[in-house]
Amino acid sequence: MNSDLWRQILARSISVRAALAFFAAWGALPTTAQPNEMPGATIAAVLERSWDHKLISSGDNFPGLNLYDEHRGDLLVLLHEGVSPEAIRRHFGWDEAVWARRIAELIAEGMAREDAGGRVRPGVMVMTASSVADHLPVSADLVAAAAALVEEFEASHDAWPLGLSPSEGVRWEAASLLLLSDVLLDNWQIRRVERDVLGVERPLRGTSRYYYAIQEHAHPDSVEAFGIYGNQVRQYGPYTVGVYGNRRQQVPQIHTLSAERRAALFGRGVTTEAILDTLVHAVEVGQALPASMQSGFDALGWQAGPAPTVVMLSPSDAEAFSELASAFAPDWIALLRSNLGALRTAYAASPYAEEVTFEEYFMWWYHLFYTAVTERLVRGGVITSPGAGVMTYIKRPTP
Repeated sequence: MNSDLWRQILARSISVRAALAFFAAWGALPTTAQPNEMPGATIAAVLERSWDHKLISSGDNFPGLNLYDEHRGDLLVLLHEGVSPEAIRRHFGWDEAVWARRIAELIAEGMAREDAGGRVRPGVMVMTASSVADHLPVSADLVAAAAALVEEFEASHDAWPLGLSPSEGVRWEAASLLLLSDVLLDNWQIRRVERDVLGVERPLRGTSRYYYAIQEHAHPDSVEAFGIYGNQVRQYGPYTVGVYGNRRQQVPQIHTLSAERRAALFGRGVTTEAILDTLVHAVEVGQALPASMQSGFDALGWQAGPAPTVVMLSPSDAEAFSELASAFAPDWIALLRSNLGALRTAYAASPYAEEVTFEEYFMWWYHLFYTAVTERLVRGGVITSPGAGVMTYIKRPTP
């Protein structure tokens, strides 16, 4: 989900009275391992790095706290980096009462926790570049095995949605990222992975269930944090529009198009729903896209020459996607289960064992893993990467 969205999420009113009572008389944090007294200049350098906030959720499950406000996210990053409470308080100019309030609300929301030694830890995944490199191992052999499963499935499966076939050329290439990554590995598969590999619900934080990560973004101008592929889905009138890829923040796409940019590309007063009406009608009747909108469709990567590259889905197509993911699932789930022992060992030896559950650790590892598989399939020519950097699919309403 786009990080700009989280800046717009208003913090819900959450009672933290019990937690505040616990911290009311709190002074310095008791700890078993001494956090480091990082100097203010170094703290500033950590916080000046680019950080993205990501969410795994569905429906109305959203955080009850906005981590972009009140330096809440910064606080969690610094705790993960082992900075002492005293150094954090000095950096932000907080007295002990403010510190206690910040910690209390984070604990109440399930975004921070106190370990057995009394030290406060993050309760969400803080994914720094070094932590990912050292503690979230994505085995090249496992990636190769996973890519082979996808290739074998592509070669042997004979009931593809949308009337597609791997031998079909351009139409298959336009849909290959959606079908072989998003459907088989990500959006249409992730619930099954949670159920059949982990066997638990998403964690209850406050009143909602979701996974949350703060990710260091080393190359914000070129690709999303750690190159992770993801979905962004929104509703425009009767249309459900999904954007899938790992450059959703870096390239023009329908969800992030400002009103000014939309007017420049499509004309003043043209709404997003009107743009979708025009595109869907042209596809349904087999007409060329109107010349007045060509530059806009080109900018969004929605056409190759005169032909639209957007994948159109009917309600039955969406159901067929679920069936496709289900057909691929047995071998995929077996492969993931075979790696659980190695992952549990890595988790136990990592700082994440003091911060989050194994299930949360696994789910963010899973995003790194299927991204590595997708990249291998792109390099091998099995998946065609969209020229725009992302691909768009539109679910049309039932006629």
